[in-house]
Amino acid sequence: MGWAVPVTADALQTCLGSRRWPKTVDVRRRNAFELAPSILPGATWRDHRAATEWGREYHDAPWVVVYCAHGEQLSQGAAAVLRSAGVNASFLEGGFSAWHSLNAPTIARAKVANLGPERPSRWVTATRPTVNQLACPWFVRRFVEPEALFHFVAAEHVAAVAQEIGAVAFDVLGVPFPPDPIGTTLEAMVSFFDVSDPALHRLAAVVQAADSGAFDQAPESAGLAALAAGLAAGAEGERFGAALTLFDALYAWARASEPTPVSPPAGAARALPQG
Repeated sequence: MGWAVPVTADALQTCLGSRRWPKTVDVRRRNAFELAPSILPGATWRDHRAATEWGREYHDAPWVVVYCAHGEQLSQGAAAVLRSAGVNASFLEGGFSAWHSLNAPTIARAKVANLGPERPSRWVTATRPTVNQLACPWFVRRFVEPEALFHFVAAEHVAAVAQEIGAVAFDVLGVPFPPDPIGTTLEAMVSFFDVSDPALHRLAAVVQAADSGAFDQAPESAGLAALAAGLAAGAEGERFGAALTLFDALYAWARASEPTPVSPPAGAARALPQG
């Protein structure tokens, strides 16, 4: 049997920007989805009527959250079907409307679609672990596409490699992405994907100060620069995972430093994954 288990938008938002963020599945009707300007971070569209089939892809996921426009029959039905198949699934109570009412961060649907039809998407940049280069993959993994793949090659070959393997080249002069040259690549990425999030913009400001050495602009930037230098001195295979943890913590700090940080309501833990 499968029970439709709800999770509130408040509780879900506490997981944003961390490894606790679930696999998010948009089950709005296709025509509504294709007209929608925004989606939840990392969301993938699926047909709610085919949950039995695509649900097999999520058997190993720690937690899956499905959402529709208002948290009614589409998402509740899909969540119930997934749970009956052994998937730890919840539906977003109130749906996208509830998330939007919190002014919680969303991603521009069309910008994600423009990355290309193949998933996971591929990204390539130069082999030089600067603060910005470590921050950009974190942003993509946590807000755009959790399974995105990253490749690091010699700077002079970034554009050519990207073309050969169908990747998005970034953070290198002479490549088309991101199109906004102002600030750091992280700031340009946040702007490109139309993410409105005060904590994320605060994090980007610290990254910019750390990357440029303008430590007086953000007191935390000197510590971030030191930590990034330490990661650069470590083993290449360990940098990426360590960087994700580093920026998870920095984002949590940025959110907690906001005047009114989000707190999970009583009983919200019922829908959160354990461990």
